[in-house]
Amino acid sequence: MQKRSGQDFGQDLKSGDGLMLPTMTCWELVDRLHWMLGERHKDAMYEGVITGTDDDAVTGILVANEPSVEAIRLAVATGKNCILCREHPFYLFGEYLSVGLADALADDPVFKAKRQLIEDHHLLIIRLAALWDTA
Repeated sequence: MQKRSGQDFGQDLKSGDGLMLPTMTCWELVDRLHWMLGERHKDAMYEGVITGTDDDAVTGILVANEPSVEAIRLAVATGKNCILCREHPFYLFGEYLSVGLADALADDPVFKAKRQLIEDHHLLIIRLAALWDTA
């Protein structure tokens, strides 16, 4: 959806008005992002498709630095099933895994609720930290 000068050009594209938006799979979106921004950095860990699968259809995209609960709720409320972000949704990567954070969060009610919200709405979360920083 494009925006210029505060005008929402996607408003006219509602179901039933004879217009059809193109569809794209998660893999096609990631491929297009790499085509535009460059290939995945070799040292970039824990990036790419974090939730969902390559074959899932993308119905709308929300861009957020962090896929917070607020960002997830906004994506759901606005009919978007894909979040492009810089940060990991659960902070379970790198040095945090070595200190046992994954085990500590396994029974955490906030962690569980966030994961459940993502699963209930079949959200795709694509993390692009290295590309985000160099774009």
